[in-house]
Amino acid sequence: MTFSLRPGLHWRDIEDHVFFLDLPADRYFCLKGSAARAFVAAAHGDIASQHAQATEKLQNLDIIRPAPHCEIPPPCSVVPPTGEWPAARLRLSDIPRGLAERVSAQKCARLSLQAIIDDIPRRKTAIRPSSSPETHLGEIAALIRLFDRIFPRQDQCLPRAAAILRMMLRKGVPGDLVIGLSLHPFRAHAWVQAGDRVIGDRADIVRLYAPIFSV
Repeated sequence: MTFSLRPGLHWRDIEDHVFFLDLPADRYFCLKGSAARAFVAAAHGDIASQHAQATEKLQNLDIIRPAPHCEIPPPCSVVPPTGEWPAARLRLSDIPRGLAERVSAQKCARLSLQAIIDDIPRRKTAIRPSSSPETHLGEIAALIRLFDRIFPRQDQCLPRAAAILRMMLRKGVPGDLVIGLSLHPFRAHAWVQAGDRVIGDRADIVRLYAPIFSV
């Protein structure tokens, strides 16, 4: 028997645990022990008899569902960051619109994770590629450095990352918002990458997190 993953779930195995990001429910949860081993086996389309009881439990929890073919996608894959994008000279003309994006993202902190994420694909579809993305990335990095002196960063990584990505897409620069997890202790963090470099964050900090979702 093969299985599919319930829509809205994203997963990542870390050590002997399997963590899930449940976007519709706006929460994280974790499997360990026999349940984690059964899920990994299901993800590889290899359900052995020794996992039967745990597999049934996974179905009862509506984590996996019977399917004609294995439809459990692999864990999120993101290019490991090698460094940060350096800040360029700050353009005063960028401040008003950038500030509006940051304030808007601050208000989004009250929304669900799904609501924040749902807005990104639409913006990516409407992007008009820039002819000078490196220049814009430097200017955005300078803006974020300024805004970090104004807005609190604690527990604000997701709206902050959403604001950074919005600024990038508005200027025609592609990028990805990534959510990662760390186990010791359990923490979640959101950041933005353009290729193998992070924007407005530190690569050495980001590398501590295993990506579970990107958009």
